[in-house]
Amino acid sequence: MEHFSMDEDVNYHLQFIIFIFPLCVL
Repeated sequence: MEHFSMDEDVNYHLQFIIFIFPLCVL
């Protein structure tokens, strides 16, 4: 099994959500 760096993937999604969420609310 290959080991993937989940932390980087999660950080990327968190930044994306934090950026898009306010736009959706407005």
